[in-house]
Amino acid sequence: MAVAVVTSARTHFAVGGAGDEGDWREAIHHAEVADVTVRRTLVRTNKLSVTTRDDATYRFYVPRGTVLSNLSSYLAEVVDCWGTVEGHLSRVEGRMAAIERHLESGEIEDAHATYRDLDQSLERARDAADAFGARPDGPISRRIESVATELDRSLATCHARRGDQIADRGEKHWARGEYERAHELFRAARSQYERALSITERHDVSAPEVERRRADLLDRLDELEAEPLGRAERARSRTMATDDPGRAVSAWREALDRYRQVLELGWGDPGATFDGDTDALRFQISWIVGRLLAARRSYAAELVGDAEAATRDDRPERAHQLLTAAAEQLGAARDLSREYRTGDPAEVEREIRTIERKLDRTDRRAWTPDLHRTPAAE
Repeated sequence: MAVAVVTSARTHFAVGGAGDEGDWREAIHHAEVADVTVRRTLVRTNKLSVTTRDDATYRFYVPRGTVLSNLSSYLAEVVDCWGTVEGHLSRVEGRMAAIERHLESGEIEDAHATYRDLDQSLERARDAADAFGARPDGPISRRIESVATELDRSLATCHARRGDQIADRGEKHWARGEYERAHELFRAARSQYERALSITERHDVSAPEVERRRADLLDRLDELEAEPLGRAERARSRTMATDDPGRAVSAWREALDRYRQVLELGWGDPGATFDGDTDALRFQISWIVGRLLAARRSYAAELVGDAEAATRDDRPERAHQLLTAAAEQLGAARDLSREYRTGDPAEVEREIRTIERKLDRTDRRAWTPDLHRTPAAE
């Protein structure tokens, strides 16, 4: 007795009592089939012939009255579908190694381009399966999705590696004090890691290394968000560590710059959440501006005193240098007072004019000829 069974994946042949070991069985996957024919023989039988791609031929005979047209039609269609699907999947499987090579070389964009190309091949395989009417849970669909899973894993690796690259760029911007750009890049890296994890979760695959890298990045993001305010607070603390007026001016100016930077960070970018309450920062800046104004005026007064001492010592050039520096301090104080609308810029302006008059007298003294020189000295 002989039996032939055609499924959506294979053609099965079985012959009872054939051979030395009893029954003979053979299963041919439709992807291996090259040709299917049905012919009438001379002995009043119909012959179903299945030829594989390696030129093996399997023949099955049935009585001539048996209708094989539906079977042969279905078999031809399913063989054609499997051949088309496997052609696309073989291309995908053959080129997935290229993605890994690109990743090893750090060529993330090339890896992504290869993935997109292979994903199109998968779509063409799905289209062929849909045209045949393959069931979503059938062998053709399962075969396609198994390759899709492997390809998606390579995509997850692409996202993770791209996340690494973007995070490294963020670190470099952070080292240069470019906090907003670093924050932007860290968030982009986080997005890449999350994409990788969403792919692995979809396929129920664990990715502990990607999870660890994402956790490390989140820690670095927290540190980045805290650093500008921390630097500002440390700069403010340093203002208390000196009694020297000149150094005090530098310290207060640095503190002001730091706090202004914290206040301005992330404007227009709701995702940039740096530490620091806006109202508290504005209050701190206002207080520092007052201290910086006082420090500049105090330093200017000291410079004027030193200039007067230089004048008494008959060193007009040195007096000129000191008075010029004092005027610069007061000019900066005046501009700061106007910018923040604090203090009395008119009073500072009067102090500047007083110094300018001193400079004028110093200049005349420095360039007045010595009328008491004797002719011999000439």
